[in-house]
Amino acid sequence: MSNDSKPETPGAPSPRADLATLFDRSSMPAEIRSAGGMRKLNWILGLPEPQKWIQELAASEFYLLTKDIGASDSAALIELASTEQLQGVQDLDIWSKDEVRFDRWMGWLHLARTASVDTALRFLQATDSELYLRLLTSRITVHDKNLDLDQVPDHLQALQTPDFMFWVTIPHEDAISEDLPMILKLLWAADTDRLRQIFQAALYELPAEVSTLQGRLRGGRLLDMGFYPPAEALEVYTYEAPRPARERAREALKEETLAAVGPATGGSQDLVLTDVEAPELLAAVISSLQPDRRASFAESMSALVGKVFMAETGDLSLTAHLPDAGRRAARLTNLGLAWLADESVDRGARLLEFTGAEHLFRVGYSLAFDQARRARRIRRRAGVAHGLSLFGDPTDRVLEGAAAARPVYFDGIDDEGGTTWRDFSTLTEVCRVEVILDDSDAVLSFFEDQLGFSPQALLEAALGGLSDDQRRELRLATLFRTGLVQSLLTDEFVFQPLSRTELAAFLKVGYDQQDGNVKPSSVLSQALDGLAKQMPESVERWARGAMGDLGLALGRVQAYDLDPRYASELILVSDEDGTSPSDS
Repeated sequence: MSNDSKPETPGAPSPRADLATLFDRSSMPAEIRSAGGMRKLNWILGLPEPQKWIQELAASEFYLLTKDIGASDSAALIELASTEQLQGVQDLDIWSKDEVRFDRWMGWLHLARTASVDTALRFLQATDSELYLRLLTSRITVHDKNLDLDQVPDHLQALQTPDFMFWVTIPHEDAISEDLPMILKLLWAADTDRLRQIFQAALYELPAEVSTLQGRLRGGRLLDMGFYPPAEALEVYTYEAPRPARERAREALKEETLAAVGPATGGSQDLVLTDVEAPELLAAVISSLQPDRRASFAESMSALVGKVFMAETGDLSLTAHLPDAGRRAARLTNLGLAWLADESVDRGARLLEFTGAEHLFRVGYSLAFDQARRARRIRRRAGVAHGLSLFGDPTDRVLEGAAAARPVYFDGIDDEGGTTWRDFSTLTEVCRVEVILDDSDAVLSFFEDQLGFSPQALLEAALGGLSDDQRRELRLATLFRTGLVQSLLTDEFVFQPLSRTELAAFLKVGYDQQDGNVKPSSVLSQALDGLAKQMPESVERWARGAMGDLGLALGRVQAYDLDPRYASELILVSDEDGTSPSDS
């Protein structure tokens, strides 16, 4: 739904309601979900059965909860965690893309040991054998019990395992060398037989083989948690032609029987949706759903956030970016929903009976991507690659955002003080950008077709000695005003800078003052009327606006009070003696 539309559904939520509140699937109250980490921790520990509550969380939810509360305060949570959750936090956090970060693993081990020795032992038992093998075939070297210590170089530390069956060596400067005695004791206390097998394998395994096996096993566990590998997650950005998608949705909505989406399984990751503001239409549609369908769509939305997050980062440990992924997912899902449901709450609710969040997201992204295709072509024609910014703000910033790899909307369209980009969310935003693209394309085509403009021609033209930097600061409006004034003075539409005398002469005849207002004179109006015959309506509006801006700025200025440094922001002006225009 557009920003201007107001759904009239009874009991519709506040537009600022977050998705976690709307789905209402967590046993944690909404006010606690949005509270600080310590307040969350105190609420959990104050439950009648905190361990039961913790262990009912999905592993990914538990991991996000520890991140939210903070490592220094999460020891109490680690103590309550299940083995599956302890394995999950390792799968999610100790990897940076395809590389294992053993410093992070050590951080979790220290946190578990802070809770209790028993918790540390459970953490080690939850660590998969392949990770140990990776450690023992990369940074640590395993030797059998017959190692000759006299043959160990001085830069290596040598330690014997608690059962005296193996030796290990590690460089003294390695970050984990000081902790290695403690690690070995805990490992043997956790599961002696298992560790003997792992150390025996480490004598013969090759690092590459260990890495490949570990990657496959971890990948399977991540899929079970709803996280896809980056290459698969990128499929969420697959283009889906918006118009055919909308026709299919309209036809499906006419059918009496619709293929329903399956029931919820209870695995929704509520925390990834906390503080993700629900756009107006999406919030109204979710609120109108029956409880079972709302639960299913909650899972669909959570899975979408996970895919967007992995597509954007490729690194599960970068949880600080999850809110950004959530906001992007919500905004583009809202856009796709508005398009497919024709901005109707009722049609949107019916649509969600057979459509998941990812499909809506793809359609929303495709609508934005259609803007990107046009914006990129316009920017190429306008010489962005040469450093030119011919339209000025906010148009240039609108084009920049729309042309991005992930197209975004410049909020300066709505607010003159706006300075940021954000994801498209409504059809109104798409329409506003389309208007700017249409107008920019029309103005640029007029310059190309009628005035012989090209970026290269502008950079190579003799413009009264303008420097390269000054040329890159030029705007199409500045060129147009200069050319029109030159045509009135010399009967030739050229972009050569005017002298102050020439500009003053134009100002005497170009504008009239009536009741304190500056208006184009009949001479200027006739010139504009003549050009208008060659212009589309949008270009004519732009051209008259450009000349109106010149009149408002300079219409009351006396002939010899003109300052080229000020005037050159509106029109190219040189000094009286013909020297180069001053830098504006």
